[in-house]
Amino acid sequence: MIGSIGMMPLNYRTSCTSTKDTTSAQESTAQLKTVSWSEVMDGTAPTASIVVPKDAEDRAAMNAYFADYFARNPGTHEDQPDLNETMTSEEWQTLAEKYDPSSMTQKQYDALLDDLLDMGAINAEDLQILGHSAYQGMVKLTAENAFTCTVLNNEDLPVGGFVPKFEHGASRVNLWAWVQEEKSWKVYDEEQNNWVPSHKAEAFGQIYDILQGMRAYG
Repeated sequence: MIGSIGMMPLNYRTSCTSTKDTTSAQESTAQLKTVSWSEVMDGTAPTASIVVPKDAEDRAAMNAYFADYFARNPGTHEDQPDLNETMTSEEWQTLAEKYDPSSMTQKQYDALLDDLLDMGAINAEDLQILGHSAYQGMVKLTAENAFTCTVLNNEDLPVGGFVPKFEHGASRVNLWAWVQEEKSWKVYDEEQNNWVPSHKAEAFGQIYDILQGMRAYG
């Protein structure tokens, strides 16, 4: 993937293919300033700029930088906890009685994630991608979230498609629909030569399984 990099937006997640509406993204991109990689390294390039290497040497320097960075930050993640081993019937009952996944505020959702972390049902490293408000704005750059092609499996989407989320200003969110959408995203794994769930999709898939367990005790 590194050798194929020709241009990239700073602080802007790229996606090779998706079914999301790209109109607003295209409008934003049209207003961005084009800068060279040397300007980025000199610290003179504004954020949210499109980086286009000015020549072969500039491109080689950019590719070398990211090859080194991703070698040190490969994006490996912990496996999701086995809910059969971590959760007790009492904990399932507590969650079912305490939360209503069909209508949650950000505060309630944060509390749910905190409880799940305490119970060992989710990994601490996933709190940011799961949308915990205390971790908003904290993004670790990895090869997966920077340059990996991303697609959406439409067959897995909830009825009605995309749902408003807290990041869009929603005061309450149907967690069932949100989780079902997020767990539908796939990335291309070159080693497996196949499309697989992204790490974020896997994390939300864990939340989906947790909701199923709560439903069983609700």
